[in-house]
Amino acid sequence: MTNAARPSPPLIDELKAILAGVEHARRALAQGQLVEADEFWPRLESCARRLAALDRQERDGIKPVMLALMDELQRTIMAFTTEHHQLGDRLRSTSRSMAAGTAYRQAKIR
Repeated sequence: MTNAARPSPPLIDELKAILAGVEHARRALAQGQLVEADEFWPRLESCARRLAALDRQERDGIKPVMLALMDELQRTIMAFTTEHHQLGDRLRSTSRSMAAGTAYRQAKIR
């Protein structure tokens, strides 16, 4: 067992809530749904300020939650990046199809 002091429960609860929200966003994205993620940034900034005010032992107590949150953020960013690239590919394909259709219609009119 560790000697790390127990961090303030509300901070841990907030970090776990953010973690759950980020996990939800990633899972929703995998199902083709978009979730608003802007709410996470102010909450993360607030948590960062609160973390900075903690002593080392308290920060050590939060470390497992922080590592899990950072891991989930990285997975979610990768999922958003993948979705962004796939959406770009679909838009380019649609644009080419529309251009081809327009060219065909114009050639048919002449």
